[in-house]
Amino acid sequence: KAKAGDAIRAVHGGEVARVLWIRGFGNVAILDHGEGWHTVYGHAASFSVEAGQWVDSGSQIGVVGDTGSLEGPRLHFEVRQDRIPQDPLDWLKVPAGIARP
Repeated sequence: KAKAGDAIRAVHGGEVARVLWIRGFGNVAILDHGEGWHTVYGHAASFSVEAGQWVDSGSQIGVVGDTGSLEGPRLHFEVRQDRIPQDPLDWLKVPAGIARP
């Protein structure tokens, strides 16, 4: 869950592969990080990037919304290598004191 309008930031530098609408996921951006690694961001209100653009780690790429969601504002986030889902917590810095599931 997230607040509508919160910034969506790239977790790693890469090229914007696609910005599109996917049923059930709403507005989606896919970043290509090379060597088969991709991150996927969904349910955005909007994205401020377009295909072919390079983004740096931490760059704002859009804002949280509820497109494609039946449960209110949220960010759908995936990490994939060679199209296989990976544990996204391996890519994110989890603050001390927060248990991993």
